[in-house]
Amino acid sequence: MRPALEWALSEHGDVAIAIPLVASATPVFMGLSLSGECRRWSERAIAILDEANRGTRREMILQEALAVSVMDTATGGDNGVIRIAFERALTVAEALGDQPHQRQLLAGLNLFSNGLGDLRNSRAAAERGAAIALALSDPAGAMWVEWMLGISHSFEGS
Repeated sequence: MRPALEWALSEHGDVAIAIPLVASATPVFMGLSLSGECRRWSERAIAILDEANRGTRREMILQEALAVSVMDTATGGDNGVIRIAFERALTVAEALGDQPHQRQLLAGLNLFSNGLGDLRNSRAAAERGAAIALALSDPAGAMWVEWMLGISHSFEGS
């Protein structure tokens, strides 16, 4: 997979191949705990996103992979990258009407915000996730949202 990614993202490569290839590869890298490599590929793919791929499921996957992989490898200076990637992925998920993915992204944003001590945004993400879980009538999703809300309220002391 790596040689194909290197070629697709090279100056002799092809964006039409690179974007779907990286979007398909990022779950593999994350599943193998290769967060640094996932970050590298997703950053490179996002940098060359063309209009045909902007606002698509592929962009959503790339942005989420970037946010999660940077969270795994982050230093304090990477917080802006994480927030921007989560928020862009969430914007795309909302535009696509992908509520299960919205809930998943809100869980990541909630965890990220908790880690920063950003209690207001943490609770806001949890509350948005709760509305989605209610709309989906998804017991597993509702359990995740209750967990997010519980942690947010605990951190706030309420």
